[in-house]
Amino acid sequence: AFQLLRGSSGRGQDVGERRRARSAMAEPRRNPHFTVAVQILRSDFGPVVEQLGTYLLEHDSCSLQQLQATQFTPTQIRSSLLVLIQHNIVRPVLLGPAAKVVAPQPRRAARGVGR
Repeated sequence: AFQLLRGSSGRGQDVGERRRARSAMAEPRRNPHFTVAVQILRSDFGPVVEQLGTYLLEHDSCSLQQLQATQFTPTQIRSSLLVLIQHNIVRPVLLGPAAKVVAPQPRRAARGVGR
């Protein structure tokens, strides 16, 4: 899944500020910050990245399969995500069984080494 990074971590905010931020995220297009973010995406990265970024803003997080079910081509998705990830605007998140943490296997000593 891919998540758009939000500007605030929630620390240092009172309950009212957090509640207002949550309600603003429920209706993103009515939020003035949404409009500015979309304009920045368009001016800095172009219309395709803007459209994909808008989709992610509206859906909070979504899987690669969900993105592939949109109007975007696989090349557009790949290149837009690459730009957004490189600029720390989006981060990939592992979900489900793929999210298991697997401990690295100990390395075996090569035969004949140290003899």
